[in-house]
Amino acid sequence: MQQTTTQPTVDPHRWAVIIILGIFAFMSNLDSSIVNIAIPVMTWDLHVPASQME
Repeated sequence: MQQTTTQPTVDPHRWAVIIILGIFAFMSNLDSSIVNIAIPVMTWDLHVPASQME
């Protein structure tokens, strides 16, 4: 009885996917940081309470 083994196929674009996901995670954190810094400035300039900012 002869067993055949096959090598698992590896997607050649796997590094591109990892890099894109890393960039997405970085940009998401950067965006939330910018918004958190900008909200107090916007409330001061627009004379609106922070609870009413959306």
